[in-house]
Amino acid sequence: MPELNYARIERITIVLALVGAALAFALGGMRDAGGFLIGALMSLGSFRSWVKIASVLGQMDKAPGIGTTLMLALRYPAIAVAVYVTIRYLGITPAALGVGLLVSFAAVLIDIAYAQVRSQ
Repeated sequence: MPELNYARIERITIVLALVGAALAFALGGMRDAGGFLIGALMSLGSFRSWVKIASVLGQMDKAPGIGTTLMLALRYPAIAVAVYVTIRYLGITPAALGVGLLVSFAAVLIDIAYAQVRSQ
């Protein structure tokens, strides 16, 4: 399997976020576009933090400390709180936010497909 190119994945994520927000604006208005963009930004932040955690853990000779463990344990509750606040207080459409959260996943799939095609 080809190696993931993290820089390319981040660029693809940003492009997908901008294109998706424009499409959401055209189809549903400002709230849908904002929701998609907020979800995409959370997705990008989560992707970057996973890359950083993997890098740190890959360089460690001993077991991770309590700080790393807490960061891993609290990341999804923190995302859940951010999603709740965004939907509840900003009035963002949950569907747009949810689709935005999948942007980095889509970027990883595009990067894998690109690497597969390029390697042949």
